[in-house]
Amino acid sequence: MDEVRPSNPMPDYPQVKLSEAVDYLNESYPVWLLTPHGIVVGANRLTNWLWQIRQLNDLLGSNAFAIFRDNLRRMPKHANREFFTKKSAWVKRMSHLHDPHHYDPFIHAMKGDSDLKHMYEWESWEPATGWEDDEWQYKLHIGHPDNDVLPDTLLTFHVTVQRHEEDGGILICYKPHDKYTDNVVRQRYQQLSADSDDIEYVQYHESEVGRKAKGIARSSEIDAVIPAFNQAFQKKFREALQGIIQSPGGSEALEDFRTAYEYRRQFPWLGENAVDGLAYALQAALASYIVSRSVTAEEFAKPHEFGEDANSSIDAEWEERLRIATDATIKEAFSLERFEKRLARASVNIDTIPSSTLQAYIADALERYYNRRLIGLSPDPI
Repeated sequence: MDEVRPSNPMPDYPQVKLSEAVDYLNESYPVWLLTPHGIVVGANRLTNWLWQIRQLNDLLGSNAFAIFRDNLRRMPKHANREFFTKKSAWVKRMSHLHDPHHYDPFIHAMKGDSDLKHMYEWESWEPATGWEDDEWQYKLHIGHPDNDVLPDTLLTFHVTVQRHEEDGGILICYKPHDKYTDNVVRQRYQQLSADSDDIEYVQYHESEVGRKAKGIARSSEIDAVIPAFNQAFQKKFREALQGIIQSPGGSEALEDFRTAYEYRRQFPWLGENAVDGLAYALQAALASYIVSRSVTAEEFAKPHEFGEDANSSIDAEWEERLRIATDATIKEAFSLERFEKRLARASVNIDTIPSSTLQAYIADALERYYNRRLIGLSPDPI
């Protein structure tokens, strides 16, 4: 039987610049970037969680349509007619324009099931009413990715598909469509943020598009010259860190930070072992920090008790070393700018943030350094 092809050879999908796609990949919901053939060249960690891929490296370079095939059991047919018909329209069009073997896994899976075969051959998507008119957006109902959840528990996403202008590749965003899904995704994002030390939240494949996207991501975070607009934040950061040193509430954060630093500097292969190792440690704490909760000045200001026999090691010599590390961090720029952008991405107003609140976020970053870096197994990925 001849396949029914959509009459329009290439619908008017929304377009996105590659630089904008890079920004989308940092969002707190699943997003992946595909080549026109469906090969994954960029993804965030929520994407491999959604599609039950153990490692991001196993996702990058994979065929998205093979991943769809492997997850058909998690997508109830009765609830995903829109997904199946719109994806069928897409693969028929793209297999006609490109080498069809890229789409064979999905096509064979559709034809191997009697109900899906009917959708593939007879119910190719046609405009209806409302937002369903647009082939580039649809609802996806998919089983919960976690194995300890009841198998019939579904998450619902509003999926949007955009084509990036440079090479016609595909950016797909999976935004939670209901409150339950939003809560699940938000909780998972916070978990990933809490253990993001060893793996970057977004990774790129070593392909031409992947390398270009990675270069855009890096260039947005690193500037050889510190931009003038950031100097106000540099000043705030310096004052806030000095405030932590002088505040009773900062004692525990600084003690934990020093404990992890002193431990890690024993290992010759770690950056903490270098002459400027304390600056490296401070930069690692800032660069790897992801805001997973709102931190309040009141929470930070509460003094921590160390017990009657405990003495703080934050002496004059340690304070001076921290001051030197602070100067080096501001000069290095990358880590502080990344910290600033992470705060801004979490809807923290960088321009108006009071010093006391900034102190709380810095202290939280120092505690994260202690919680996640009290190991000497490998260098930090910065």
